[in-house]
Amino acid sequence: MGDGYSKPVDTFEDAMSKFKGVNPDGVGVVDLHAWVELEDGTILDYDNNNVDYASVRSTNGLTEKQHYHKLSKHVNKQVYRELVKKVIMPYMRDIKKNNSRIDFKDTKELWRYYEQLERACPSGHCFFRAYVYQKKFGGKIQIGSMGWENPKGEIWWEFG
Repeated sequence: MGDGYSKPVDTFEDAMSKFKGVNPDGVGVVDLHAWVELEDGTILDYDNNNVDYASVRSTNGLTEKQHYHKLSKHVNKQVYRELVKKVIMPYMRDIKKNNSRIDFKDTKELWRYYEQLERACPSGHCFFRAYVYQKKFGGKIQIGSMGWENPKGEIWWEFG
């Protein structure tokens, strides 16, 4: 079995081991996944049929059945604090630097720019997209692992 079939992330130490450094713009790169979960259990995430997800499924022989494994509430809070520092705030600074029409002082003002920012969050920016979704729709940002089943029912954890 390949790396994708390993267990999903569970602990703060597991999550911190997923940080892969920073990209050229100073934004943290991390192999985890983030989504928003509403009170009724509805998950807000990228469309399962987007081209990147379809490519992963096709390459690895996976079905369309998604699985999410969220961190415990305590660990989620610890990891979220690190993500804000290492991923979300640097990404927001980068967007602001490259788009003079977007002006915000901090994360509390960011929600006003949802329409522009949603377009600025392609696949690979799930933490930022979850943050924007949470501001628009409510619910809780969940951090953890996401993957798909193979035809035998085994889960390939692509993210986290």
